[in-house]
Amino acid sequence: MKTGPTLLDKLYFRISLLNLFTKINFRYNGIFIEFLADNAYFTSLLNMRNVPMIIRCHRHELYEYWDKYKKRVLINAGPTMGKIDNVRGIKNIFKGNTGIGIADEAYMRGADVKLIYGDGGLLVPDYIPTERVRYFEEMYSEVMKEIEKEYDIGIFTAAISDYIPAKAFKGKIKSRGGLKKITLKETPKIIEKVKEKCPEMYMVTFKMETDLTVEELQEIGRL
Repeated sequence: MKTGPTLLDKLYFRISLLNLFTKINFRYNGIFIEFLADNAYFTSLLNMRNVPMIIRCHRHELYEYWDKYKKRVLINAGPTMGKIDNVRGIKNIFKGNTGIGIADEAYMRGADVKLIYGDGGLLVPDYIPTERVRYFEEMYSEVMKEIEKEYDIGIFTAAISDYIPAKAFKGKIKSRGGLKKITLKETPKIIEKVKEKCPEMYMVTFKMETDLTVEELQEIGRL
């Protein structure tokens, strides 16, 4: 039979938490004083899963108060899918860890972040404003819609489909013999479209290449 924490366990954890908050208070100029003064709320923090959320959200609020890094940042992440039929699609192997991590850090530094996340299957912290999409067309449409809102920075990490099926079949293709080949078509480059519409936006773009020298990669990065 599973038992809960003992009184000694709770006391030990509260002392450990107090040490943690004391260090954070010293570093972030008293940000957790209100929690330490509220004994009922402090007791509820015995569930450790709440602690990182509190630290992150209040770091964000502190940076907002300083208004030091207050920028509007649009980030996309994760793969997009090309639809074959109503139950099948093609996409690449990437999940979107990089973009989610950047969105998290930007949020903690006080940025006004919007994340557009593709079909990567990862959990995104619920304090980050996120629009979830699956297909290339959805990612394209959502990015084009968002850039109308005048972001300061665009960080484009998503693993966008370069090719998608030229035709999506309705319903479900039969498992045997229903499909002999898939004709693909190139997709528009989202980054190029953003550059055309928002030439003043500071953009950071990601591109994967293989079997190239460092010099060749540096040359691509300058383009």
